[in-house]
Amino acid sequence: MNRQQTIYSRSLTSMQDLPDELLLQIGSHFVHLNRNSDLARLAFVSRKCRNVAQEWLLKIPRFNLTHIDKYLWELAHHEYLQPQIRSLEIWSKSENRLPRDGKGRIIREYRPIPAPNTWNPKFVDKCNEIIEHFALDNKSKSKWAIALQNDCIPALLGVLICVLPNLKQLKLGNTWLLDFPMFSDMLSGGNASRMLPWGHESTFMEGQLQLLLQKLEYLDVSADMSCTWFHSRVTTTVFTFVNIKNLKEIGVTMRALWWRPSWGRWLTDPREIFPGTLEVVRISEANDWTLYFLGCLCIARKGGHFPGLRRVELYFMESFEAMEYTWDEVHDMQRMCKQAEISLYIYFPAHELKTWEVGCAPWSLREDRQAFQAFREPTVLRYKALLKTDVEAEFEMDGDAIMQV
Repeated sequence: MNRQQTIYSRSLTSMQDLPDELLLQIGSHFVHLNRNSDLARLAFVSRKCRNVAQEWLLKIPRFNLTHIDKYLWELAHHEYLQPQIRSLEIWSKSENRLPRDGKGRIIREYRPIPAPNTWNPKFVDKCNEIIEHFALDNKSKSKWAIALQNDCIPALLGVLICVLPNLKQLKLGNTWLLDFPMFSDMLSGGNASRMLPWGHESTFMEGQLQLLLQKLEYLDVSADMSCTWFHSRVTTTVFTFVNIKNLKEIGVTMRALWWRPSWGRWLTDPREIFPGTLEVVRISEANDWTLYFLGCLCIARKGGHFPGLRRVELYFMESFEAMEYTWDEVHDMQRMCKQAEISLYIYFPAHELKTWEVGCAPWSLREDRQAFQAFREPTVLRYKALLKTDVEAEFEMDGDAIMQV
């Protein structure tokens, strides 16, 4: 009996006995919204697991913008991982950061964040070394180096873009627009000169931004546009993405597609907004005007401008009942997409669905089944009214319903 127990005990294999390749494969399955926390817990299991967790935290980054310096510091110590990073997800919030006057009104001004005194001198030297190597000219180099001290967020973002040569996906949906001056280079028409606040541009990033746009295939645009304004009676579409020549998937808030919509402000032709390479369009904070935009997009598709466009996803900000919709409107959208041979997904929340309040882009929330189910559960509003159920519908290219809930 004792001999059998001895043989059995020797046959047991612990997690420490697994090869590194298998542990790394296990780490690759941490893809949900709370993966950072789970990977951090994995790091406490053992030294071996710590190395695995750290590698995946660096390879599939998802972090608060305030931690960009910490991420760069770790990445500098793992240079072999830099070419492996193809996706970058960052979030930031405008909450408690909007400048206000004595009466509590928002002041439309850009307030740069200076570099903290706690930075390691070696970190600063490394950043300056990268700036020296990648800056387009001496003027850009000087502006970039100054920004590293006086306006560190865009300066560090430029450094990060430079050290990720194979970056294909940029997920910035749950961010505040003013934290990313790079988007000022994507403003449509003359919006750059009419945008408030001024001083939001980072011209030293022009060269790096152009390199990024050449290889970018996936982009989520900042949904939080607080403190932003345009001095124009004709401004409709805020951005244009036609210069992103290889863009296949885009996620954008409806407000960026149609700024302050009214019948006096005609929608910009989608062909002037998106490149012809587009395959998937995802729209957050969708509203009544989204139906008109969808119609224009379908017309462009039927005209042959978006030959690869295969899917549109609409995430409405208000509930089905609040918008006073019926299934007739849903079927109208279905028919438009059927004629253009586009699959369609529609989601109406039970209550308001805002990217900056949920904590991620709604399509990211949907991909995490557990988080999405928790969001959909009926709760009680602060008005003490029971929430209505949400509405979800999906249709194939030929118009056949996949689901209607």
